[in-house]
Amino acid sequence: MNIKTDIVLKSDSSRITFEIDKPNVCPICKQSGDHSLLGKNINQEDYVVSITLECTMCYEIFFAKYDVVTPREKFSHFNNPVQVVLKETFPLQKVESHLPEEMKDLFPDFEEIYVQALSAESNGLHLITGIAFRKSLEYLVKLYLITKSPSDEEEIRNEFLGKSIKRIEYPIIQKLATAATWLGNDEGHFTRKHLNYDVSDMKRFILSLSHLIVAEKVAEDAAELVD
Repeated sequence: MNIKTDIVLKSDSSRITFEIDKPNVCPICKQSGDHSLLGKNINQEDYVVSITLECTMCYEIFFAKYDVVTPREKFSHFNNPVQVVLKETFPLQKVESHLPEEMKDLFPDFEEIYVQALSAESNGLHLITGIAFRKSLEYLVKLYLITKSPSDEEEIRNEFLGKSIKRIEYPIIQKLATAATWLGNDEGHFTRKHLNYDVSDMKRFILSLSHLIVAEKVAEDAAELVD
């Protein structure tokens, strides 16, 4: 919702009218509404306007920051309203990982890195998310192998990922890990080798890999019961 609101400048106590596109979606509950404006401020040094809002649905407090786009030389009470553009909202939006629930207990380090990679992606950090997903993949593969062969833990931790993947006994899991690694390497190199694939495919492979690993663990538990 586009609103006009006055902010008093600390430098000279002049009152400036700002035209602000107030967020209509709460970053906490994801509900739309005409959220209540509680406070406003401008950082003249950074040329950034901040507002505080209360969600009309969940009643939580959230914040929005705006960059002033009106040229500095026109930034005065003689040139109202001053135009701003939304920069970011806080708290950052939570992301759904779609990982199996068991991952939090089996491989919490992998789960945390994967969720952080998703958060980076959801906040527009597209140039680095691929490398983050590649790191999560390495944690998943190595932690998985360490649970299978705890006596080889030190060697698994220090060897190249490709060598670790060759240890995987199940062909489908091994191929998924290999494919995801190839795409992950593309994200860290200057020249890409697999032009028909991107980060979304790597995410898809990692997600499928995590489900297969959990399915294998469940199948082993079932086998113990039957035996």
